[in-house]
Amino acid sequence: SHITSFVNKFAIAHSDIAISLYNNGKCLLQTDGKNNIELIISETYGTEVAHNLIAFENKNDLYHIKGLTSNTSINRSNRNSINIFINGRVIKNQSIIYAITDAYKTILPVGKYPITILEIECLPSLIDVNVHPSKLEIRFTDEYNLKNMITKTIGMVLAKKELIIDQLKIERVIQEGAPLTEVET
Repeated sequence: SHITSFVNKFAIAHSDIAISLYNNGKCLLQTDGKNNIELIISETYGTEVAHNLIAFENKNDLYHIKGLTSNTSINRSNRNSINIFINGRVIKNQSIIYAITDAYKTILPVGKYPITILEIECLPSLIDVNVHPSKLEIRFTDEYNLKNMITKTIGMVLAKKELIIDQLKIERVIQEGAPLTEVET
C-alpha cells in the first residue's frame, strides 16, 4: 500500500511521464504521460473526485502555489489524500497539512479532510531537506507566511464556490415560485 500510495503521488507530480503500476497481474494505475492531470486524478481517486475538485493558485515574493482541492461534498476520514509537492518532489510537512485543513475548519465536519493536490514552487535555498533521514519531511524559510497564503487561497476559492452554489439554489427556488424566505431557512 505504501508503494501504491507513493506511485500515485509521483504520477500526479509528474503527469508528463507515462506510468504503469501492476500488482499480481492486475493494473492498479496507468497514465499516458500527456500531462492530463484530470485523467490521473480520475485513475487515482475516481471520476467523482476528479469532477469535484476546485483549482487554486497564488504567489508572493518567495513562493508560488497552485493545485486542486475538493469541494465540501468530497472528503476523507484521514489526511492521506493531502498531497504536497515542492518543485515536483513529494514531501511531508505537518504545518502545511494544517494550513490546508484550516481552510476547511468551519465547513467540514470534525474528523473529515479534503482531497488536495498542492504544488509549491520556490528556490531550493528556501527549503531545508535535512529534517528527516528519508528526506520526505522538509522545513521552509518563512513558513508562517506560506501557511497563511495557503489557508487564505484555499479558503477564498471554497467561499467563492459555495457562494455560486448558494446563488444557484436561490435562483432555482425563485424560478419554481417558492418564497425567498424558504431559501433563507
